[in-house]
Amino acid sequence: MTNNQIRPSNSPWSSSVILHKKKDCGIRFLVDYPKLHSVTKKDSFPQPTTEELLQRLGDNRYFTKLDLKSGYFQIPILEQDKEKTAFVTQDGLWEFNALPQAVMNGPPTFQRVMHNLIDRILPSPEKTRAIVELSPLHTLNEANEFMGKLNWYRKFIPHFAEIAAPIHKVTNKTKKTKHEFHWHD
Repeated sequence: MTNNQIRPSNSPWSSSVILHKKKDCGIRFLVDYPKLHSVTKKDSFPQPTTEELLQRLGDNRYFTKLDLKSGYFQIPILEQDKEKTAFVTQDGLWEFNALPQAVMNGPPTFQRVMHNLIDRILPSPEKTRAIVELSPLHTLNEANEFMGKLNWYRKFIPHFAEIAAPIHKVTNKTKKTKHEFHWHD
């Protein structure tokens, strides 16, 4: 309650609490919402599949990890919907001010927020200029480095896979078959 995620409630709704043991031996507080789920219209915002995510990773060498600590709890819910999130504890009836983890439409709601945030990321004109004005590549290593840099911008390049296929054909050579890379206009 100190971080304003919940507040006391007088809701006609009431769900049970589940305490789930996490891998790090901590406890995750969840609410079981079977009655709410039975009357909830399903949000079908697409969730990326593992295969799609792995394809996006490609042959990148550098990755980052974002810890979206309490990510759901940073998404406010409409005032008229708060009573539907009510849950009972030994201390009384409470309701969420923000998106709880166990609601049916939590994952698609969170995915939509993340998609809208990340989708606004645009390539830096300075970085794209460096790619456009790149000198001809002469070695396999240079071609691999170029593809690594270019791969980050793939979502901004229509038909990237088709465009990059001829370069990948050459850069996917093993060290045993390493040879000079000749860039042709």
